[in-house]
Amino acid sequence: MAKKKNITASNIISFYMDYVLEHNEQPKSVYAFAKENNFEEAKFYEHFGNFEAIEKGIFKAFYDNTINALEASEDYQNFE
Repeated sequence: MAKKKNITASNIISFYMDYVLEHNEQPKSVYAFAKENNFEEAKFYEHFGNFEAIEKGIFKAFYDNTINALEASEDYQNFE
């Protein structure tokens, strides 16, 4: 099977969250994680240095999504 070419940080975060939900633990290695999700290991390192960095990225994404949702909310804009 061909490797996926356009892997984004969001793709990797999604793969990681799915893996942890299904296996109840971190992947054993970046190599095994990339292989299981059909992308080159080097693509992982373009976005993250290790699994801890992904976990930080997950919380940053949650934070960013929350702020964006609040800013888009008329109720929040009118809150005093």
